Amino acid sequence: MPVRNLNFLPGKYYHVYNRGFLKMKIFKNSKDCERFLRKMWLFSKKYKVKISCYALMENHFHFLVRIDDNGSLGNFMQKLQQSYAIYFNFKYNRRGGVFDSRFKAKEINEFDYLMDVQRYIAKNPIKALKLTSFLNSSVVYPEPK
Repeated sequence: MPVRNLNFLPGKYYHVYNRGFLKMKIFKNSKDCERFLRKMWLFSKKYKVKISCYALMENHFHFLVRIDDNGSLGNFMQKLQQSYAIYFNFKYNRRGGVFDSRFKAKEINEFDYLMDVQRYIAKNPIKALKLTSFLNSSVVYPEPK
């Protein structure tokens, strides 16, 4: 794949999201969600990305993130998606891509938009009426200490 020319700036907020390849389920059970979340927290610390809120749905995920000084959103997402794809393919005895494409990220420049994105992420599992997805949102899972 060609390299994207994106500059993720320290101190900025971003709405980050991706979905499963061909909209397949990428979180089939709570163990899958737990694995993804453990890696999310591990890599967020390593690459200095603050997770403000998140939601894991059956076939996609959303994050609201803020990049610290010297942080790297690109490296964070690359490691997170790569490690999860290896886990997922091994567990389900499959090959190939797990995610539809590279992650998407929209910079948030206004406070009202920041609040809108936060509400959207928080309500996404409720709107989809997925109780298991709701349990894998930042409403329930605070960052471990």
